[in-house]
Amino acid sequence: MRRKGEKKLDGRFRWFDGCCIEHAIRTGSNWLEAWTVQQTVPEQVLMRATGMSVSRIVELRYGNDATPEELEALANVLRTDVASLEASIAYERKIGEMPF
Repeated sequence: MRRKGEKKLDGRFRWFDGCCIEHAIRTGSNWLEAWTVQQTVPEQVLMRATGMSVSRIVELRYGNDATPEELEALANVLRTDVASLEASIAYERKIGEMPF
């Protein structure tokens, strides 16, 4: 319940350099796993809210590209925006190309 005059907070998590999503990807998680763990979204909720099957979520975790519609659905469930998801995907690809 808000008090009179209080503004509603956005509550959406955004990608930025040094955020916990970046750290999770840098230390071995894929972008989808990093987001679901950070936002504490169980797979059952993810599947039900996005309409994706288990096999499709597994494909995304193994590097398949997400469609714009899938990114929009995921952004709503993960309480973020599509640009933040795209930034995390781009970061994961950049990390994968780095020689160790």
